[in-house]
Amino acid sequence: MSQPSPYRPLQEKEIEVLTAQGCTALNWRQVEVLDGFHPAFVHHVHFSGPVRLGAFEAVSKEDTGIPRPVGLYHLTLYNVTIGSNVRISGVRDILANYVIEDGVWIEDVACLQCSGQSTFGNGTPACVVNENGRRAILLFERLSSQLAYLLAFYRHRPLLMERLKHLIEDAVEETKSPCGWIRKNARILHCGVLHDVCVGPSAQIEGAVLLENGTIRSDPSDPTHVGPGVIANDFILCEGSRVRNFVILRRCFVGQGTELSRSFTAQDSVFFANCSMGQGQAYSMFAGPFTVSQHKSTLLIAGLCSFFNAGSGTNQANHMYRLGPNQQGIFERGVKTGSGAFLAWPARIGAFSIVLGRHNEHFDTSDLPFSYIIEHPGENVLYPGQNLANIGLIRDQIKWRQRDVRKTPAKLDAVISDVMTPYIARKLKRGIQLLTDLLSRNPAGAESVRHQGLKICMPQRGLDLYRWALQQYLGRVLIRRLSSQKFISLIDLRDKLTGSVNLGEGDWVDCGGLIAPAAFLETLLFDIEEERIDTIAAVEVRLQSLFKNYAEYEWAWVKENLEAELGKAVRQWTIEDLLAILDNTRNASRQIVLAQTEDAKKEFESVMQIGYGIDDPEQFASEDFAAVCGTLEQDPIIQTFQSQLDQENKTIEQLTEKLKALQ
Repeated sequence: MSQPSPYRPLQEKEIEVLTAQGCTALNWRQVEVLDGFHPAFVHHVHFSGPVRLGAFEAVSKEDTGIPRPVGLYHLTLYNVTIGSNVRISGVRDILANYVIEDGVWIEDVACLQCSGQSTFGNGTPACVVNENGRRAILLFERLSSQLAYLLAFYRHRPLLMERLKHLIEDAVEETKSPCGWIRKNARILHCGVLHDVCVGPSAQIEGAVLLENGTIRSDPSDPTHVGPGVIANDFILCEGSRVRNFVILRRCFVGQGTELSRSFTAQDSVFFANCSMGQGQAYSMFAGPFTVSQHKSTLLIAGLCSFFNAGSGTNQANHMYRLGPNQQGIFERGVKTGSGAFLAWPARIGAFSIVLGRHNEHFDTSDLPFSYIIEHPGENVLYPGQNLANIGLIRDQIKWRQRDVRKTPAKLDAVISDVMTPYIARKLKRGIQLLTDLLSRNPAGAESVRHQGLKICMPQRGLDLYRWALQQYLGRVLIRRLSSQKFISLIDLRDKLTGSVNLGEGDWVDCGGLIAPAAFLETLLFDIEEERIDTIAAVEVRLQSLFKNYAEYEWAWVKENLEAELGKAVRQWTIEDLLAILDNTRNASRQIVLAQTEDAKKEFESVMQIGYGIDDPEQFASEDFAAVCGTLEQDPIIQTFQSQLDQENKTIEQLTEKLKALQ
């Protein structure tokens, strides 16, 4: 049995008051109101088509401390439902085909109109990674970095693509509506045209020029902001995103906590959690979590990246003037480029590497992470593992955790921000094997070797750094495992170390910022292909379960590798085996810490004090430098770094005593 409508027709006295206040209607009978409606709050409004109005009370909205009364003023309405205590004033053309919820404020807008059946940006194809469109993904408001990764990079599985497309189309169909909506307490102030745009609760839109065919998701705990000068067509903005200061977007997805500003321009691109982009350009980019580009002269094109930092003037070439822009490139997680860096696609840069200079050769350094790739006259030079000795690596991991600004309870992207993971450790193992093979084919003590058109300098140093980093990582995960378990005997300890899952063993992948066991991902993809998973929500649940249980999967991988290193299964480990791992971890950490500390000292050398003590540098440079930059010991990154190391050493000592007590 249907519920009676809470709306009632206007009373004659109300119509008289409205008419006296400059209001007109094609048919007053099509105007309905809730009890509590007061015509005193409606002035110079023209009603056409069915219109429903909420209750108005003597309350006001405030902007910069100036109160404004609720109500409707100077606008034309067509087929709208307006909630209670709304203020809408000065819509210069028309407000048509919208549902506007309680507490909304719309002021000084050229036009707000839905043209009919619309999906509000959902279902828009964006040609990410490859400009030829053969990796195009459908944008929709529940798109996560992980799902986008599967859509873009698993084209070799046509059945999977077909099933995912079907699931997304089902989700898109649910967004289709003949009316747009403006959710509770949203603000739209001093804007141009909004056409086929849906706006989430508490969103703030101020000064936008043109918003067309889009969805602005928002949450009261994490409002979305759209600011002055923005032009966006065919777009999705997610909770907590900030798009402002003359940004231009076309066919783009902007993830949670992402900021686009200062005339940034993007087309056919996706930006996931906590990206920060300003002034430059992006075309066909898959910008995974924590991608940063802040320079006017930077162009990112046809590639994949995450945890990426683009230096000024970074650029790529994605076609060879033959068959069009078919080339693409990959920056694995954590890559940085220096000012003026250039890469000719196709190329693949290993994780946490630094690229300096121009590189026209096509190379793949994915098995040589943490490297410096430098332009030398006539050749490309790579220093393997050198970034492991860079104190900036510690700073990056600290800042990523601090810069996760997402506040909404429902986080779309599952992000593992650790530098060291099974995915990276696998890369270290491959790097060790590669450098070992290259050194075996060259004279003993060779200062450089050749590989894939690269001159690899200081290969033995790189080999040592890789071994220390791998040893440190395996030991640190074991330390976390031992610290989190209570055990009373060696047998009890072996049981606890055995773990509850084995799915983490084998290969791992970086699935759009989520570090995942390849076996887990394969099972998920197979279940999608076999229609065991029949909604996008179910895919999200599986991915989130991996994220929540990451530590268990990580331990399974580390356990497998420690077993291989010791040549025995966990249930055969002795106290001496565990003590040896702890000692090796301490020694490996000591070597890496020594290298990173020496690197940090460079920031305080006399050559870095040029420009300080400006009027009398010989006398005051060091004092002026110390007043502005502090000392090595006072640096907050060094202090955090040292605190973590002290805690690690203390934990190792405590575990050593605890293990010895079991003997």
